[in-house]
Amino acid sequence: MKVKALGDKNGWLEYVEKAAKHLDTMYSRTGNYQLASFYNGVYHQYKDSVEKLNKEKELAQIEATDEQYRQKKIEEELAEKKRRKNNIQYMAITIGIVALFVMLVVLGMFKVSANTIRLIGFFAFIMFFEFVFLIFKKNIYGFTHGEPWKDLAFMIALAAILVPLHHWLEHRVIKYLTSHNRLTASGKTFMEKVFVRKKSSDEKSKT
Repeated sequence: MKVKALGDKNGWLEYVEKAAKHLDTMYSRTGNYQLASFYNGVYHQYKDSVEKLNKEKELAQIEATDEQYRQKKIEEELAEKKRRKNNIQYMAITIGIVALFVMLVVLGMFKVSANTIRLIGFFAFIMFFEFVFLIFKKNIYGFTHGEPWKDLAFMIALAAILVPLHHWLEHRVIKYLTSHNRLTASGKTFMEKVFVRKKSSDEKSKT
């Protein structure tokens, strides 16, 4: 009776169900069939309520699991879209850097202002090394695991290597391209080959 009263007070339906079942059994053994029938009814009433609540909990859990699965799929799709978008941007940046270096070499083959070559070379090299810096920075988590002092140490070490290399390589390449006609002869030969080939093809077409 105390367990039943405590269950009724706190809304513990399973306690009331079990207590009513025991009371039904006890009163049946003592021959008090009226109270036994009463508690038998209470037992079945609370049993149905408990089963109904359990089914509702199961349905709620299934719905929650489905919702989590849907959210996970949405997050995966968003992550995949972001990854593709980033890959496209990385590809575009790579193509842009390659195009700048090709332009730089082509300009070095002709009589172009040294300041123009220096300007394009400056942008080409700064884009290249900043891109390398970005790639390293994006992939250092596997080594540092997000710890600030490790991130700082890695970035300092990377800068100590890339910054001097950047300045040295840029200086050497720009100096080579702007030196007196080092590549001008190559450019001249290239242009002569193009025009000679074009001229010969025109003559063949006329004949």
